[in-house]
This record gives sequence, C-alpha cells and structure tokens, in this order.
Amino acid sequence: MRLLTLVDLGKTKPGQIPYSMIEDTLKIDDIEVESWAVKAISAKLLICKIDQMNQTMYIVCIWDKSAAIASSKACDLERKYC
Repeated sequence: MRLLTLVDLGKTKPGQIPYSMIEDTLKIDDIEVESWAVKAISAKLLICKIDQMNQTMYIVCIWDKSAAIASSKACDLERKYC
C-alpha cells in the first residue's frame, strides 16, 4: 500500500516533495524514505531524483495506467536524458 500511496502523493504534489511530507504520508521514519523511493523505481511506478542534502524527492515521471502509452513514452524519453 505504501508504494501506491507514494505514487498518489507524486500525482497530487507533482515536482518537489520534501522528505517530511513523505514521512508523514507513509508513516515512516526519515531513514526509510529513500528505500521506499527505490522500491517505487524498481517497480517501475515512478522515476524520481533524490536530493539527500535538501531532503527532497523530485518526481520526474509517474506511471499512469489510464494513460499508459503517453506516460510510457514520457518515461522512456526521460530515462534517455537522466
């Protein structure tokens, strides 16, 4: 459920998400934020960049089942340029 919650958070707060918001939403400790981001990336649910210094996660692309083709193309393009 936390993976889907993280994806939903990325949809409602696109772009920059502070670790504190992720912690509160997922009800996890600060040391777990990055591992949940990696799990979401591994599951191909989203593409994000992690800024450890500023404790912020930047959502680049979210897999959207309803718009799978468009999202897939956007994610593929982003992977080439990340």
